[in-house]
Amino acid sequence: MLRAAKIIALAEEAFGDRDRAMHWLNIPNPVFEDEAPVTLMDTESGTEWVEQLLGRMIYGVDA
Repeated sequence: MLRAAKIIALAEEAFGDRDRAMHWLNIPNPVFEDEAPVTLMDTESGTEWVEQLLGRMIYGVDA
C-alpha cells in the first residue's frame, strides 16, 4: 500500500491535482506498452518504471 501511496503522491505532483493524477494512472499509456500505470504497481519493477517516468515528468528530464 505504501508503494501505491508514493506513486499517487508523485502523480499528483506531476499533474498538479489528484483528479488529473488518478486519470493518468488509470488510462492505458503507450510508454507502458498500452498498460495503465496502476496495473504495473503490483510489482516492484512495474512500480519503479512508473516512478521513473513520473520523476522525469516532474524534473523535466527527457524520457
